[in-house]
Amino acid sequence: MKKLFIIFSILLSLNSFAQPGTYSGNFILDLSLYSSTVSNVDFVRGTQVSPMTSLGNNQYSYNFSSFLMSPIIYYNFRVNGVDESFSVLNNCLFINPTTNDTTRFINLTTTTPSIVCWESCNSCVTVIPGCTDVTAINYISSANLDNDSCQYNITFILDMSEVADPFVVAEVYGDFNNWCGGCASMTDINNDSIWEITIPLMVGNYEYKFAADTVNIEESLYESDNCVVTAWGFSNRVLNVTGNQTLDTVCWNRCYSCDTERNFYNVTFSVDMSNVTSTYTAPEVNGTFNNWCGNCWVLDPSSNNIYLRSFNIDTSLHTFKFSADNWNIEENLDSALSCVALGFDSTGALQFVNRELKLISDTIIDVCWESCNTCPIFGCTNPLACNYDSLATLDDGSCLTVYGCMNLTALNYDSLATCPDSCFFFQIIYGCTDSMACNFNILANTDDSSCLLNYGCMDSLAYNYDSLAVCFDSSCVYEYNVTFQLDLRGQTNISYTTPEINGLFNGWCGNCAELTDLNNDSIWEITVPILEGSGPVSGVPGWEYKFSADNWNIQENLFSGDPCTFSAFGYTNRYINVTQDTILDPVCWGSCNDCFAPQTSYNLTFRLDMSQYIGIPFITPEINGTFNNWCGNCWPMTDDDGDNIWEFTTLIDSSLHEYKFSTDNWSLQELLDSSLYCVTSTIDSSGNVFVNRELKIYSDTILDIACWNECDSCTALPNSLLNINDIKLSIYPNPSNGLFYIKSNDFIDRIVVYDILSKKLFEVSHPELVTEIDLSNKKANVLLIETYIDGKVSREKLIIIK
Repeated sequence: MKKLFIIFSILLSLNSFAQPGTYSGNFILDLSLYSSTVSNVDFVRGTQVSPMTSLGNNQYSYNFSSFLMSPIIYYNFRVNGVDESFSVLNNCLFINPTTNDTTRFINLTTTTPSIVCWESCNSCVTVIPGCTDVTAINYISSANLDNDSCQYNITFILDMSEVADPFVVAEVYGDFNNWCGGCASMTDINNDSIWEITIPLMVGNYEYKFAADTVNIEESLYESDNCVVTAWGFSNRVLNVTGNQTLDTVCWNRCYSCDTERNFYNVTFSVDMSNVTSTYTAPEVNGTFNNWCGNCWVLDPSSNNIYLRSFNIDTSLHTFKFSADNWNIEENLDSALSCVALGFDSTGALQFVNRELKLISDTIIDVCWESCNTCPIFGCTNPLACNYDSLATLDDGSCLTVYGCMNLTALNYDSLATCPDSCFFFQIIYGCTDSMACNFNILANTDDSSCLLNYGCMDSLAYNYDSLAVCFDSSCVYEYNVTFQLDLRGQTNISYTTPEINGLFNGWCGNCAELTDLNNDSIWEITVPILEGSGPVSGVPGWEYKFSADNWNIQENLFSGDPCTFSAFGYTNRYINVTQDTILDPVCWGSCNDCFAPQTSYNLTFRLDMSQYIGIPFITPEINGTFNNWCGNCWPMTDDDGDNIWEFTTLIDSSLHEYKFSTDNWSLQELLDSSLYCVTSTIDSSGNVFVNRELKIYSDTILDIACWNECDSCTALPNSLLNINDIKLSIYPNPSNGLFYIKSNDFIDRIVVYDILSKKLFEVSHPELVTEIDLSNKKANVLLIETYIDGKVSREKLIIIK
């Protein structure tokens, strides 16, 4: 107080030097941080109250001008009739020692009024609206203006242990989430039937209730419970939020825990009004539970004159009865009924008869008017009758069991029928009656000229799209791009400039489809659009084609037995069945594989020397064998230079073959000696012996010239071979498993072993008189051995048995 008195004395001393005169100033108040609604703002000086003028942006102005004895004035601001209140003394404030009031003061001679904030000596800081409550979950430390946005964690806890209805997930819904159902699902982490959820809510009053599975089931609350509010027919829980809160655990349908003894149950009143003869509109239930209120508990209509509604009722002993239209009619109950309670007056006279109710669980009361039981339902109880009533409890003899057509205009009308059955009528059914049309109507009996007969492909993407077609006939054919690749790597045996592809798809046109090798890798390519399928020729597995070059200057010579070829009418071509866009693997010229893959067939040239032939005259030699199905004269040989050495070149696969020479379509054939080294013998099931030449090739081959009936050329047969009988030479065992012994009474100069293609496999010079030869590691079954003795040669076959 002493300090305040000193301040007051200083002010008086300052004032003593001031001169009387007119003083003025513009006082401006900033209400940006004022949190309530502003209705009026005043400038207060002593007992003088002057309204301030709004400048906008929450600022208010007062222009002060007055004749004063002193330039120091004491004042404050007033909003909505309430003066400023200061909690901290500041340099612009003055405390009156007499009244102890705090006011603003200013010396208008030395100080010009500045804009000040409400209840502050300074101007308002920048307004930062937000939650200023540090206990709120969305507290903003920088906020200086509370905007009522504070949210607090509210934890709801629900005990579902007594819920009989099946459910998956409990939930809470209320006006805080627009009663959305399913948007606030609760959790039961430890599976103890106690479900929880924490929801951020702002300060205020809310209504809510618990439900489950998007309100598949929901609480039915007792309207008289202390946590419940009822309005417009709805009973909900109530909640007042003032801060963070964990609500007590409550039981489903109750305001308290499941451990607390229940004080109410749900009762469904159902009354059957079928035997009521009086006129009524709306049945109702009245009793001690609703103070016999009349029509406050009106029942809802269900079906078959049954009215029902459910209410929550406490567990005390109650009496009640049914009535209608606010007691316009009421039950007259027989006192002998088992479900009633009797009331007597003081004289012992019977005063009333009412129904009795004492609840120990949720209950359904389903009775007939003025009865303790349900009403009998009269009707047909025979399930085979057409008028069977599944709700009937007492048969009234009305069952109808004769089924038949009961329509007089029907073709099968039955005058004795009491139950309707199928009827048949003559009916005109319009439609297309042509069975060839795509819109043929099997039920139509009258043609309406709507038949559609123009079949064709209706897919605009198909090659054969028919714009006039109205009936789809599954004939659509599509064109696909096929990329062919010709591998010419290392092919030095052909001379070409530009390869080409020719086939049925381009009319074997020559050089109209030339291949290109853009990257110079000797693999030539071309992409050709081809219609799907195998082409227009029946019996062919695909579109036929082959590679050629320089407008047919050269063309492939394909082997008819290869898997990628097809032969007919003397031609062997490649083929492709088109089903989609396809890029074929590179293939070598004349082969089904690329140039570095093992070949399956090779060029083979047969040569036959007929110069020493003596016998029946012939015209043309020929070749027959397993490779051409012993076809006769299909492989005729030629002698272009007239030297009587006949030749034929063809493709042969690399499998083991048998063959022989013949002439003029089998008019003459070789008779081969089974001891020859180049032949093999077979015996058929009838015991017939066949001796044929044997052949297996591994590359393009030109066979040595063979003489008719011999393995070698006619000029190669040494005369000394015919005289070798004087040499005692034996080879044993033969056949063997590959181990042979050669015994001779003369010195042997040389022994040479060949395969059937004359490839040398073994040679030894000057062996012993008895020599062992091991050929068990050779793959061939038939080999040729030559033994040279004193300028003479012996040739024999070695047979190896595996």
